[in-house]
Amino acid sequence: MKNLGFPRTPWQRFGLIAGVLTFLAIAFLHSGLHRIEGFGSRPAYAAAVAALMAVWWFTEALPMAWTAAVPLVLFPVLGVYDDGLARSALKSGSPYLDAYNFLFLGGMIIGAA
Repeated sequence: MKNLGFPRTPWQRFGLIAGVLTFLAIAFLHSGLHRIEGFGSRPAYAAAVAALMAVWWFTEALPMAWTAAVPLVLFPVLGVYDDGLARSALKSGSPYLDAYNFLFLGGMIIGAA
């Protein structure tokens, strides 16, 4: 059976659990990120997602592509943009569709050819 990127080593399993615990701690434990006037808990949620991704990248708990897609899922669910689910999903995906990303992708494809 093909490994779909699930953690194989103890270090990766540790990273998967540590990332989730870090996310939960930042997102739900009361801190200064929850007290920024006018934003509610949204800064804490964004920081929690960033910390989760950092731990997963550092420990290689999941493949990089899966980790890079985490904001696409969690930002709309957590309401980071505070625009409703559909508009938050569009805002979460827009940085991935930046023209410079496609410019670099095209350069890499030409370089690989």
